[in-house]
Amino acid sequence: MIDNYCQACDKRFASTKSYRRHLFFIHRVDRTAIQRKQNDIVPDADDPSFYCCSCNKKLGSKGSFQDHLILKHSIFPSAPRKQSLCKPDVDDPNNYCRACQKTYSYKGTYRRHLRVIHRMTLPTLKKPADRINLPDPHNPDHYCSVCKKSYTLKHLYQQHCRHVHFMTLYHKPIVNPNAKIDINDPDFFCAQCERFFPSSRVAFKRHLARIHSI
Repeated sequence: MIDNYCQACDKRFASTKSYRRHLFFIHRVDRTAIQRKQNDIVPDADDPSFYCCSCNKKLGSKGSFQDHLILKHSIFPSAPRKQSLCKPDVDDPNNYCRACQKTYSYKGTYRRHLRVIHRMTLPTLKKPADRINLPDPHNPDHYCSVCKKSYTLKHLYQQHCRHVHFMTLYHKPIVNPNAKIDINDPDFFCAQCERFFPSSRVAFKRHLARIHSI
């Protein structure tokens, strides 16, 4: 991090931009050289405040901080040293990483952790052979009959179907494909799907565009 204080003038500047402008015009110091010097600083991957000293930027969470280090600086976090000899089980049914002592909600998130943190090369996931014992992704109560679990929101339930049961989801079949849709219907009713979008013109228009390409 650059200190915006000029020792020669005994003056501190409110921003890095004004400080660099002062150095350039008053002291003829090249601003790009300052930038290069700052970029030469290696970020601390264990910074408790998730602060990147190279970019002079504070990230909002540990996950976003680690993603920043990986994408911007090619710095990959390591597994805890005390568990370094303990190799994670790729097929752990609970998505539990015994090396890091951490459980993940989804198989996809767990596998990403194994690839990024532990540098593991993973085989391609195989879809379950039993295609009969699968939940209905369009269940109106967002209930998974396999896991015996309900979800409050549709997108959370369908996310569960994709990540836990490896399901490829398609739009619900159109009930009445020959019906004529009134795009200006005052009740926001889709005649082909026989579905209302109560008091939500935006949701109705989005539905027409996404499902019927209108």
